[in-house]
Amino acid sequence: MVANWFSDNLTRWQLNSRRWDPLHLLGTPLRRRRFAAERRRLLQPPVDTGNVEVLHNPAYQASIAQARFHTLLDHPRLANLWNYAQLVGPGAFLEVGSLRGGSALHLCHAIAAGTPRPLHCFDPFETGGFAALTPDDELFRLDDFLDTSYARVRQLLAPFPFAHVHRGFFPAAAENLNLGPIALCHLDVDVYLATCESLAWLRTRLAPRSAILIDDVNRRCRGVDRALAEFTAAFPEFLLLPLFPSQGLLLNRNLW
Repeated sequence: MVANWFSDNLTRWQLNSRRWDPLHLLGTPLRRRRFAAERRRLLQPPVDTGNVEVLHNPAYQASIAQARFHTLLDHPRLANLWNYAQLVGPGAFLEVGSLRGGSALHLCHAIAAGTPRPLHCFDPFETGGFAALTPDDELFRLDDFLDTSYARVRQLLAPFPFAHVHRGFFPAAAENLNLGPIALCHLDVDVYLATCESLAWLRTRLAPRSAILIDDVNRRCRGVDRALAEFTAAFPEFLLLPLFPSQGLLLNRNLW
């Protein structure tokens, strides 16, 4: 157990581009202590994992073992992603906002365990951060989320010939690509304008029995919540369902 804990933390440190930043290193124990205290205070009783089928799925377990060092998503969000990847109809998979590629890797494993289909993931990677922020995006800075690498994510997904990694801001980066109808989009762009632009592009390109799984819903990311409220008001055929702990499932009623 101690050896596994040490190995896991060593791997996380090696993959962190700020591993030599003294301010970041000094702040890490304080952040972990704060998060641990918050978990103890809020999760009483703790989340019951007994007999949850997806957690005992061997393919899911193998995927988590590989993806956990490359994603900021926790088990519940990764489980939601896995489950809906198995439920949607034919069409391509998209991920918008891939960062270190862990959730894209998880989707690759879900595809390998289910219906064959292409996966396209988009991110500005180390060249980007955010294209623009609004007052509703107060949690972020323009140069956030640069702790990633296009080459590293391509290498991570290289074993999957159906996976394609695109560098650039979405949807501009998809302008000259023929992606076909979209069955599932994992949308993790954090802020207002990026969410608005992504949803506007996706609205007319969704396949029957498709879904958009959006991160940072009801998580004090006011820009994401505002973009979703405006979108569902403008297009009432879309239904937004909150998912625990901080995702939203967006469905077009006419496609189900």
